[in-house]
Amino acid sequence: MEDNYFTELLGTPSMLTKDVYYHAFNYDSDLLKKMLQEGIKAKILLHEKGTGYNGLFYVSLSKENEDYLYSAYNLLIAHPAFIIDEKLRTIKTRNLGIEKGYPLSFCNTFLPFRESNYSDEYQRFLIVPPTMIKALRYNLTANASEQNIMNRLDVLQKIIAILAEIQPNLPIIDATTKRYINKENVQQLKLKKES
Repeated sequence: MEDNYFTELLGTPSMLTKDVYYHAFNYDSDLLKKMLQEGIKAKILLHEKGTGYNGLFYVSLSKENEDYLYSAYNLLIAHPAFIIDEKLRTIKTRNLGIEKGYPLSFCNTFLPFRESNYSDEYQRFLIVPPTMIKALRYNLTANASEQNIMNRLDVLQKIIAILAEIQPNLPIIDATTKRYINKENVQQLKLKKES
């Protein structure tokens, strides 16, 4: 799609720094509401099994990173993500691809010996409080085919409706351009629904 298609949907450049954290997620309306209201919780608080390097007791976060080979941020760029205040206290993981790490048996413990395959992964013990959520990143403009963009806009309209209900002032920033997304203009779009 042409860049001018997005002119009405994108606003001013954001003032994001590379110090903020990101927590990517798969869109689910109930999950989004819970995270906005209660914070981003570790698996143990959600009564779920721990998987991945964050295990049961930690929430996985990433930072923007130029290292594409070992980057969780770049791997998850297509997913919506919360932008988390850089003042959040976290633990930087050791990169198993580069450094010698701790045994994997530490993943499902509360011990602060954290490891990952990613050079930009950080972990937060138990919960990221909702007060630390500063914005939402959404991939609106990258690789935008017509069908792809219609699906993205449909999900974005749903996210904006949820934000209006819970956190109306939370900004949304486009992942590629780093510009604020104009929520009002997105909501006014009449999208063609597939039959």
